[in-house]
Amino acid sequence: MTEEVFRLLATPASDGKKISNREGANKHWTVKMHDVARKLVSVTENKRMARFLEQPTLVLYNQVVTPSLKPSLLAAVRRKEVPAGRSCKMEIKDAVEIFRKNDLLDDIVPLIPQVYDNKIRRAVAKALSGEQVKKEYRKEGLKILENGLQRAKDAVIGELEGVLPGLDEAQDWLHEKVFSKFAEEDLLKARVPTYDETDRKLENAIDKFIEIAKRGDEEDGNHRRGYDSESSEGGDGLDLAEDIMDWLQLLGEWPNKAEAAAIWDKVRWENSAGPFGMNGIMSSLGYEFEEKRWYLSEGIRTMNKVFACADMEALSKYIPKTTTSGSFTFTSRPVILT
Repeated sequence: MTEEVFRLLATPASDGKKISNREGANKHWTVKMHDVARKLVSVTENKRMARFLEQPTLVLYNQVVTPSLKPSLLAAVRRKEVPAGRSCKMEIKDAVEIFRKNDLLDDIVPLIPQVYDNKIRRAVAKALSGEQVKKEYRKEGLKILENGLQRAKDAVIGELEGVLPGLDEAQDWLHEKVFSKFAEEDLLKARVPTYDETDRKLENAIDKFIEIAKRGDEEDGNHRRGYDSESSEGGDGLDLAEDIMDWLQLLGEWPNKAEAAAIWDKVRWENSAGPFGMNGIMSSLGYEFEEKRWYLSEGIRTMNKVFACADMEALSKYIPKTTTSGSFTFTSRPVILT
């Protein structure tokens, strides 16, 4: 009943006797009926406002908001207003989402450093991506995008470091014993059907790299836990590959393609070999974790293919595509197998 009053309530006609609105749904109302309805709306809105101040969350905002109450709710969000003596306060991520739903970019930008949820950060960046948005705000969106792509890549490397105790030692060995013996074009070359002596030596080097990475550093009595090939611990809630693809989708949807290309130049690998400087290592690591740590295997393979792309044209085949049909939206993502 109250919601019907919100919908039907209108301003009294100039003659003060009848109530009218644009749709004519309540033109039969008298001034007295109108006054009663106004009081009902006022009481209801006060109760809704009190509920929101008691528990200022995005969920409750969506439940209590009405066109007439919205300005007061937004003002409360800006003040983070709570009843005297209460310790409750609004989560920053909820405040940002409320501002974003209302296109209040001036309120969003100062809060960006306090938002850590990746999904919300992507939504904020998208809201700041439009060509009509202030240039300084769009720069903030680009910072979020660059940081998100970099952190998604670093998360895979970080997880590798966590499960391969000898990774640093393996990298040192690679630089000292391998890079000095092979020409750069050999280290970075793509595999070809003709298998030669250089290929065999490189494959042996990759096997040795993984062997060292899997064992712990035991020098000087510093015994670290070695790699456990049977362990499937870790990775709870992690989807390293999906995180990369989510940020990649935002990059692909960025309206200004020159800005997007500039960001990609900053975060991609400088050469096709990736962080360890030698083709084949990342692929081998992907297979190494395929059975027991699938989340890491998928993350390695996705990172290996995506961040090796030299430009947006090469990257385009990996960018998720979104299509809309009626009220349904579908996102298609490439399957990266090797």
